[in-house]
Amino acid sequence: MNAIGINADIGITTAAVAKRIGRGAKLYSLEPMPEYYNILKENVPSNGLENVKAYELAVTELVGRAYFYRKGLSTGIIFEGGAKKSGVSTTTIDSFLSEEKMERIDLINIDCEGSELLVIKGAGETLRKNKVKIFCEVHQDSLKQLG
Repeated sequence: MNAIGINADIGITTAAVAKRIGRGAKLYSLEPMPEYYNILKENVPSNGLENVKAYELAVTELVGRAYFYRKGLSTGIIFEGGAKKSGVSTTTIDSFLSEEKMERIDLINIDCEGSELLVIKGAGETLRKNKVKIFCEVHQDSLKQLG
């Protein structure tokens, strides 16, 4: 099984998924916020996760750059008063998997605070070519803000 984790944070779900899919599988964990990505990078080897590769990237429907906002422990593309703004690199699932030469993906884990549909829009080719299971946390209020 091969999987991709969108907005991996510090790696709690990454560790659970990596152990579940097994050593012969691959898990790509993507986290856009530098402070969380740095912790994720440390947590991967400290948990013996040899099947995980971590990347400092946001996933949306476009390849390029975007602003992400952090308020408390929550991060996302929706601005909230008092949030810290950071410029991040973005990719799509389709582009990322193509660059990694990963032809098969079995699981997409999404926890992106309201931009779930943007992630899905950037995965059209992947979803057509694979029988993908999607595990997705949904933020109704944030989805409404993004239209």
